[in-house]
Amino acid sequence: VYKAAYSGLLKVFLDLLPQHALRGKQVLPLATGGTLAHVLAVDYALRPVLTSLGATHVAQGWFVLASHVRLFEGGGVLLDPAASGPLHDVTDEFLRTLEGRAPAAARSVAQAVDPRAVKAVVVSPDHPVAAPLLTDLLVEYGTRYAGLSANVSLTEVPSSDFEKVNGGALVLLTTEGETVAGGAIRRLDSETAEIKRVWTSNRHRRRGLGRRVLVELERIAADRGYRRLSLTTGPRQPEAAGLYLSAGYTPHFDLEADPETIGRLPFSKDLVAV
Repeated sequence: VYKAAYSGLLKVFLDLLPQHALRGKQVLPLATGGTLAHVLAVDYALRPVLTSLGATHVAQGWFVLASHVRLFEGGGVLLDPAASGPLHDVTDEFLRTLEGRAPAAARSVAQAVDPRAVKAVVVSPDHPVAAPLLTDLLVEYGTRYAGLSANVSLTEVPSSDFEKVNGGALVLLTTEGETVAGGAIRRLDSETAEIKRVWTSNRHRRRGLGRRVLVELERIAADRGYRRLSLTTGPRQPEAAGLYLSAGYTPHFDLEADPETIGRLPFSKDLVAV
């Protein structure tokens, strides 16, 4: 945002467009700015221009403080939770509108998910219900690490490691046919399993689902005779690190250091025999 309006650079691009360049298009305006003093720039400065260009529908825009966007050298973006939550809401609503669904009703239903209706299921990694987990992880890792880090890869271990016959397991949390969270374990040795692929849908975060995934994985690991769990998470996943700390996992790195100087962050936890 520049002087409470959209930037001069954006105006250069808009001026190059034909008069009705956005005819038949649906538009989602997003903007960043230094302070909340510019929060109305999207609606009062940009929206009239988009409308004059013929946009069929200009969705509810969103303004993000520049201080909530961390850019990394070499690529990669990390959004503050204060920005990522609302952004996921508006983009999800926009996508639902494009698909012809009722966005407001769908979003309110998602926010009102009853934890008691969430079921845990163990499935094969190639089961269709696992697809949302794997797809969303690719987007999440690709955004945060820009495809330039080992943290991005979902194929550094074969999916067969998560099959029961090989000592692994893939757990999903589902509700009303929707996959909302998940995670997996794989065998490292006769006493140790490694936790992988822990994920919660953007629309269902901050509701304790990640903690429940860990509880399910710990139970399965203990049932299969494992005595210890280990895991690593990436330096640009503070939510994951916070989850493991709150769940009693021991960090094997300096908590006071900048995670970017460490790389992968290792944790472990001893399982209590039942």
